[in-house]
This record gives sequence, C-alpha cells and structure tokens, in this order.
Amino acid sequence: MQDWNDITMMNANTLRKRMRILAVLDIIFSEEEWLRVHHYEAELQPDVAWGSINNGAGDHLHVLFTNSGTLIKGFDHESPLSPHAREDGEIYPGMYDEVPETLMAVLRDHEETLDLEDVTFCIWQEENDVQWRIGSWIQLAMAEEG
Repeated sequence: MQDWNDITMMNANTLRKRMRILAVLDIIFSEEEWLRVHHYEAELQPDVAWGSINNGAGDHLHVLFTNSGTLIKGFDHESPLSPHAREDGEIYPGMYDEVPETLMAVLRDHEETLDLEDVTFCIWQEENDVQWRIGSWIQLAMAEEG
C-alpha cells in the first residue's frame, strides 16, 4: 500500500461538502435529471453517503463516505488501465486488493450502481487517518507507463 504523502488532497469532510454543493448546483441549473453531472445521495444505505460525477462520455467518479472511511473510485474510458483497453478485459491486477474490507463491502453491495468493474483508480482514507492510500498496483502501472 502506498501513501500519497507528496500529494495534497482535501480531507474527506471537505470533499463531502463540495460533492453536495456541486450536486445541489446541478439540480438548480439543470431541470433534466439525465443531464446532471454531479449527484449526491445522503443515505445510499445506513451510515453511507455517496457522491458521483459522470461526464456522460463514459468517465465517472464515485465517492463513498462511511463511518469507517472514504473511498474514491474512478474510471477513464481512454486510460490504458481500463479493463476495456486490456487484452484480458479484466480489472487491472491488484486494483482492489488492499482496500479495507469495510469499504469493499459497501462497493460490492452496490456493484451495479457503482460500476465495480469499470475502474482505473481507487484510493481511500480510513476513518481516523489523514493520509489517502492507494494499492501497490500503482507501482506496476507506473513501471509499465515509464
């Protein structure tokens, strides 16, 4: 597992507030729900909030806010890490391997809504941790890229 010590990212509480604000603005400015890019659901399930961004062109970002931590899962359909760009059509090896089980359980419970199979990155922050984490798969991906 790798820490993102050299990268400044906002904390989970600030991210949650901004995701809610963006979703509210989308509701205000777009009467047509299918045209909205930002979504926020305060209770996807008990003690779990969900924010998402979907650009309508095949890319998306899902953020789960739970009592045990926060998970950000994204998909870039043009990324070489995309399952659709890989010969085997599978998720990049190790993508979810080090994600805490409490966060993975929520992701699996909402597999279709959260597009579990469409993933090009996944980072998380555990409940009382200030660091965002990413699995060690990133080292292999960076080596392949370089």
